[in-house]
Amino acid sequence: MLVSISGCKVKIQTHAYVHSDVPFVTYSGQTTTEIMLKKADAKWLVKMSIYAPKSKIKLHGEFIGNIVANNCN
Repeated sequence: MLVSISGCKVKIQTHAYVHSDVPFVTYSGQTTTEIMLKKADAKWLVKMSIYAPKSKIKLHGEFIGNIVANNCN
């Protein structure tokens, strides 16, 4: 896993073997996931990209909740 923190921006990259269990048995195989969190005013913006063997899945939105980031103002 790679983690990069710069001010109010966090980037995470992971590699894994992904599958789901019964009743939705899907085997995605080797997968890379990239997650980016960025503080914007009182909320956090979230972007996630999942690179599966046959496609790229992109998710994005806002996270409203408690994230402790002591060095981020």
